[in-house]
Amino acid sequence: MAVAEETFQHLRTAGLTDVDPEIAELLGRELERERNQIELIASENFTWPSVFEAVGSVPTNKYAEGYPGKRYYGGCEVVDEIEQLAIDRAKELFGAEHANVQPHAGAQTNMAVYMAALQPGDTILSLELSHGGHLTHGLKVNFSGRLYTIVHYGVSRETNVVDYDQVLQLAKEHQPKLIVCGGSAYPRTVEADKFREIADEVDALLLCDMAHFAGLVAAGLHPNPVEHCHFVTSTTHKTLAGPRAGFILCSEEYAQAVDRAVFPGIQGGPLMHTIAAKAACFKIAATEAFREYQGQIRKNADVLAETLQQGGLDVLTGGTDTHLLQLDLRSTEWTGKEAEERLAEVKLTVNRNTVPFDERPPTVASGVRIGTPAATMRGFDEPDFREVGQVIVEALGASPDLGALAARSEAVCPVLRAGLGMLDGVLSLVSSARVGFLGMYRDEETLQPVEYYVKLPGDLDQRDAIVLDPMLATGNSSVAALATVKNAGARSLILVCLVSAPEGIEHVHAEHPDVHIVTAAVDRGLDERGFIVPGLGDAGDRLYGTR
Repeated sequence: MAVAEETFQHLRTAGLTDVDPEIAELLGRELERERNQIELIASENFTWPSVFEAVGSVPTNKYAEGYPGKRYYGGCEVVDEIEQLAIDRAKELFGAEHANVQPHAGAQTNMAVYMAALQPGDTILSLELSHGGHLTHGLKVNFSGRLYTIVHYGVSRETNVVDYDQVLQLAKEHQPKLIVCGGSAYPRTVEADKFREIADEVDALLLCDMAHFAGLVAAGLHPNPVEHCHFVTSTTHKTLAGPRAGFILCSEEYAQAVDRAVFPGIQGGPLMHTIAAKAACFKIAATEAFREYQGQIRKNADVLAETLQQGGLDVLTGGTDTHLLQLDLRSTEWTGKEAEERLAEVKLTVNRNTVPFDERPPTVASGVRIGTPAATMRGFDEPDFREVGQVIVEALGASPDLGALAARSEAVCPVLRAGLGMLDGVLSLVSSARVGFLGMYRDEETLQPVEYYVKLPGDLDQRDAIVLDPMLATGNSSVAALATVKNAGARSLILVCLVSAPEGIEHVHAEHPDVHIVTAAVDRGLDERGFIVPGLGDAGDRLYGTR
């Protein structure tokens, strides 16, 4: 690959597009992929802008081996404060006595706990991988399977829920030093209290891997394992919606052993920019808005499971208590691999996954794992997930027309003429959308809308419609436009505005309670003529901060 000759001065100030257009182009394509597909992989999420900002921040330049106040490098006074904030916030969020926020990822959290609690060759009792466990819970080729003696418990054949009688039997038989609960594909509540009773009976330590459901724990929607476990590990990028990283919680009794296992045991310098992002993530997770987000994740998961079952698909355990569910495809003509590929054709991203007692290898598998956090982050609610479920049912039905399913897309309908100015920007995000036009003007005497032109896609009943109306003042024009599009058969409606008045928002909600309103700004209100105040009249002052 030819490399352009660059000056040192240029490289010190140049952006990625200038320095490496190939990578810049690939990043642009990944952004386009994420925008144009519906992300249903249970372990993935879209993070907050504030977390993006922290991950790309200046602590990426700083080496900081050690812990706050005990570093092996100078110049750590600021990153000490950053890490201490992350530690304190994690402890408060989950009610833990000690937190280590340095692990780079989830695998490192489990490795560190094993090193803190065990000696090579000691016995670990953990969930069988094909029943929902994780690679670090004992896969033979993983460090856990190579360094430790692994005994697996599983789920019941009848219920596909953890068989606690089997856990107790195996614990008594093998006397493990550590019991691991939690996993990466288990849709039901992890009952840490039951595991603790078993651990105490055989004098074992207990670790809960809550990487998948940590956000639900933070929101009070899943029992907190910290109350029952000696150790709790997690990632920050799944339901927590933070950076790609990990953290460990434990009782004070094991704090020193855990810290030594992380550094210098398995890691050197921590990634301080990522720790800054973890601190921001923990702060967000303590808010009411985050709790509402987690609540919507749960509602969406329940609706999705219900829709899939109504469509004749087999949802393991009959539903979910968390953000994820598993489809068992053994009664269909599809393997997990085939289902993953078919759903990709209709712009739904899932991953193949083994199901309990699966006879197919993991590369093929008999199931798919589906999660709701990422799409919920994009604003999906119960009706949206009901539709997602219906698409999945159709795609995995008998000889479906995938082309027709994939072709189903949005319709974008600007209200003429002002809405035309928004059209190109919206089409850059939903390039496959069909376009319709609604000609409306406001009678300045009556303030009522007058329709003078309508041209909508003929297949609107197969599409979700986005109506573009820049100024939502009285709401009369928007209400009329929405009624026209709704009467033409649109499956669902979104109204996108630039500036809105509270009166207009209230009017639209009253007439079309099923319509989502997206607006860039909500101004003070309307004047006696029905114009938005301040509207665009003081746009310059607001832009430049001169008012």
